[in-house]
Amino acid sequence: MGTYYLLFDSGCSKCSKLAHRIEELSNDMLTAKSLRDPEVQATLATARPTWKWEPMLMHQLADGSVRVYSGNQMRLRFFVILGLRRSVAIASLLNAANVPVFDIRAKRRQFLKLSLGVAVSLGLPKVALAKVAGRIDQPGLPDDLLKREGVVGYSVDKHHSNSAQISFTHSDADKSGEIRVVHDSSQTQVQLFRKGSLIMSFVRIFRGSETQTAEGDELRFQHSNGKEAALMASAKGWEPSGSTDQGFLEENEADLRLMAALHAVVVQLPSLQTAVANPSSRDSLQRDPQTNACPCVGPWVRSDAFYGSARSIACMAATNNLHAYKCSDPWCWGCCNLWFDCDCVCAVGDYLCTCARSGQGCGAPCT
Repeated sequence: MGTYYLLFDSGCSKCSKLAHRIEELSNDMLTAKSLRDPEVQATLATARPTWKWEPMLMHQLADGSVRVYSGNQMRLRFFVILGLRRSVAIASLLNAANVPVFDIRAKRRQFLKLSLGVAVSLGLPKVALAKVAGRIDQPGLPDDLLKREGVVGYSVDKHHSNSAQISFTHSDADKSGEIRVVHDSSQTQVQLFRKGSLIMSFVRIFRGSETQTAEGDELRFQHSNGKEAALMASAKGWEPSGSTDQGFLEENEADLRLMAALHAVVVQLPSLQTAVANPSSRDSLQRDPQTNACPCVGPWVRSDAFYGSARSIACMAATNNLHAYKCSDPWCWGCCNLWFDCDCVCAVGDYLCTCARSGQGCGAPCT
């Protein structure tokens, strides 16, 4: 894998603090280095002789070779290296800081452009594409999902690394209450309480990754009245498992939708304040002006399957996996063509979903 260096201007004290904070948030995946370091400048002179005084990501491989990323390529590499959660946390930090990273004596000051093209609702990057077909489905803010389910207000009462508690007010006072979420390396449990009493809970047990879906993953539901249901992920989607009450999901759909929407808030707690303050964007991805004449003749490929508390969240994760890992080739970053929509299987309405998506890469050199 090698070592990644975040290159910044140490001439600005605030920028230095910010860069080192990003280094901390990256969990040792990035090391901050100053562009004023003679060793850095010597490396850049060899790896990218035409380098400019701008934010850059330098990748030093195990064999000693060096790759340098800037602009859109750097933003995409951030997402690939750090993943969703850390990208969200860093984007929130940058949005909140709003300080210049490059404060040099030039005609124009260079400001920090490491927002990763983040859609603040989920922290996912815009990708530089040779040719864009359609839009990526971006989920609404947590508030949008909650309003759809009748929630008129909520507060985060407790928030730890592996648990959270949210109190909420519903338009129907009898439906107000709180949810409690507990997460560990193998499962996530969501519980619904009203007037201090447990009403219902569901547990997602993941055999592989927390974000991705693998055959054998389970969703288990239990109501305080003793009724239960279970679903297991298969090649066909979520299928009944064990002694499942066939009418359970239909009877409890309203509460399950509510729990899943509130869980979406918990998932995004690191960027919650930013998300509430900034409306999400549904802008389509912008083509890279340097690769306008790229062809679109590569093979069709499919993303991994991703799980999300809401369909739009799972679809966004699958689409970005497709861009970052499946379509990118030596000539283009991301897909030049996307299938119309994600292929999703949801347990309850548009909630508790597994999604995948197909796309096509450039497949040939750009001119």
